[in-house]
Amino acid sequence: YCGVCTMLGFGNPGTLADFGKPEFRTDRQFANSVSEVRSAYVDAVRRTPGMRLIESQAQLLFIDMTPTTRVLDGNFGFLFVVSFESRAFGASSATLVRTEARKKVAIACFTKDQPAFTYSERALRMNAKKLGLEELLPEIAAPHAQ
Repeated sequence: YCGVCTMLGFGNPGTLADFGKPEFRTDRQFANSVSEVRSAYVDAVRRTPGMRLIESQAQLLFIDMTPTTRVLDGNFGFLFVVSFESRAFGASSATLVRTEARKKVAIACFTKDQPAFTYSERALRMNAKKLGLEELLPEIAAPHAQ
């Protein structure tokens, strides 16, 4: 079972049109422009073990992540769609980064998918931040209504 899932995890990721409904999602905001954030994420994919860029559009990245032993019991691979959207932030603007993912191997069970997604998304985001991005904390990015 594990051998088959691992082989499938290293298999063809398909296309963005095949992505379907995401199983996991997280939103982050950065003080940088969309082009700066997108560029940093493209570079971060190259720096993140197991990830490779499959498709790139103006405000969207389609990323394949092969199985990794860095998260024990973690996963047999993920497919990520990362989108970038400009948002007003006070007198300036911010960039919303939405990371959506689904398991690459649908038959994989007894895995810790949420922690594996969290780890993988964080690794990608931290590699992007090393390139000078300024992440906005949730409390700052979405002030409480008064």
